[in-house]
Amino acid sequence: MVRVMALCAAVLVLLSGCGDTQLKTLSGEDVSWKQQRGQWVFINYWAQWCQPCRKEIPELNQFALQHEGEAVILGVNFDGPEYEDLEKQTRAMGIEFTQLLHDPSGLLGFDRPEVLPATYVFDPKGVYQGVMVGPQTEASLGAWLKDDPKLAVIPMAHELNSTEPIERPQ
Repeated sequence: MVRVMALCAAVLVLLSGCGDTQLKTLSGEDVSWKQQRGQWVFINYWAQWCQPCRKEIPELNQFALQHEGEAVILGVNFDGPEYEDLEKQTRAMGIEFTQLLHDPSGLLGFDRPEVLPATYVFDPKGVYQGVMVGPQTEASLGAWLKDDPKLAVIPMAHELNSTEPIERPQ
């Protein structure tokens, strides 16, 4: 609990500063963190080798289309490939929502996930609300918009005292 409160405080400090965090996208545009105010932001970590990630992509695509203006999904490839490989993997996975070129965790003050898929949730004020682990659906994301996140915000693996790291296929 103390860790979550410290994380929230760090995010608030970062987001209330004079500057604006700019996140580079695969399409070549910059996403202004401050300009995301007024809508929910879901930062989704995925990898091409992650089967549950593959399962959730169509749901995330549909949600992003249906909730444009009230919510945005920003994708992050967990493996951090260079531009050309990120473009190929995004296309191969059928991802239609905005992809970030670089992991924003350091800029936004949260830890990288230890399990995939993981979706970080920020409310319309830019305040970190929690992380959802496992494949998400339109319904699980939509619950946040209805101010009814009865879905479980699952702690990160390290908060569960797990010693199992993410396993990548060789």
